[in-house]
Amino acid sequence: MDDVEFKALIQVAANWQKEPTGVYPWEAKKHYQSVSGPLGVGLKAIPPPELESNETTFLNVNEIEMPDPKLIHTGEVATYVNALVPIVMTHEKDAEGKLKIHDGRHRLAAWRASGYKIVPVVYMKPEGV
Repeated sequence: MDDVEFKALIQVAANWQKEPTGVYPWEAKKHYQSVSGPLGVGLKAIPPPELESNETTFLNVNEIEMPDPKLIHTGEVATYVNALVPIVMTHEKDAEGKLKIHDGRHRLAAWRASGYKIVPVVYMKPEGV
């Protein structure tokens, strides 16, 4: 990632307080294709696709083809697993009546900046129980 790409992502991330639109900031995203080679899985830059709609939708994972194992780098999967941890919530509410976060503030900011209107959460048991 060069300085221009990084600055674009930082600019997008800085907008996390704005109302999410449901649209991912594609202008800050580089597109790559996984390629299998003699040394393992690599990446090849590709042009961005023309999308029917910019609005993010959600599908059941079992409705999508299984990725070809030859094109999956488990180290990359591990970084995504770490980044996609659900937000851990308490059952407490703030002065505005909104649920309080126990862990996951940066993930929430990233999902908001990415346009997400819904995010994965889990609730913790009340402390002392």
